[in-house]
Order: sequence, then structure tokens, then C-alpha cells
Amino acid sequence: MNFAENLKDIRTAKGITQKQLAKACNLSPQCISALETGRNKPTASSLAIIANALQVDLTELLEPSEQIFTDEEQALGMRATKKVTINPDEDELLYYFRELGKLYGKEMQKVQLTNMKNLIEVKK
Repeated sequence: MNFAENLKDIRTAKGITQKQLAKACNLSPQCISALETGRNKPTASSLAIIANALQVDLTELLEPSEQIFTDEEQALGMRATKKVTINPDEDELLYYFRELGKLYGKEMQKVQLTNMKNLIEVKK
């Protein structure tokens, strides 16, 4: 996927119209349309504004080949994955999972993942 497809997928998954996104970003609806069709490329500042308006990380808007990971992030297993659509609850879960890692470290994240896996296995 590329930026244009990611932008459209994220916007539609969140139930936001081009007009609503344009207003939130102080851009014209024609600008959003041109970005979604690939006629225009975003500037760094508009990319940040759009990501903020959609409440996503910049990397979610960028295609995998555009994602930049540090050596440390790559060593931790960070990688570009295929695009999936997530609902607001899943988005919130991911946010808190990342915050958990920031506050308590990767080990706590592993503990929580194990707990979730165990809950699923019990129900199977």
C-alpha cells in the first residue's frame, strides 16, 4: 500500500468524510481528494496535521517502504506489516499496550500478551 491508499483506508475506517478531514486539517476537500488519489504528495507539516486529525501515528499513513525504524527498533522486532483495519476499541487497546511498555517495560507487555493468549486458549 502507499500513502494515498492508507489515507483513504484510515479515513473511511474511522467514518470520516473527505470534507470533515479537510476541515479538521484546515485544508480544502480537493486537497484531501488529490492526496487520496495520489495526484499530490503530502508535505511534512500536512502529514503531521493529517495524522493528528486522524489520531494515528505518522507511520500508519506511510507505506511500509517509507517507514523508518532505528536499529534498536528493528532489533526489538518492529517491522512493517500488512495493513489491517482496526476498530476504535482495538485502537485504544494498542495505545494502552504501548503506554504500558513505556511505563513498565517490555516484560510487562509480554506478561499481558501471555494473559490474553491464556484467556483465549481457555475458551477454545
